[in-house]
Amino acid sequence: MARHMTFTVRLHDEERQLLTTIASVLARSESETVRFLIAEAARALVVDGPAPSTTHIVIVDRRPQNREVDDDR
Repeated sequence: MARHMTFTVRLHDEERQLLTTIASVLARSESETVRFLIAEAARALVVDGPAPSTTHIVIVDRRPQNREVDDDR
């Protein structure tokens, strides 16, 4: 589906880093990640069932299974 609209958002450094990190984990571009997050938030906020989605993103977890996790954030 062609996308004809542009949306500009201002982010703090920390927000931009979070977006970059999420995009990296999803192995997607930042714009695809924003669309994914919007679709997921819409689904989470709709009480009467899943929100209709025009976004067709398939998430493939490409992270190594033996990675370390730092729980002291």
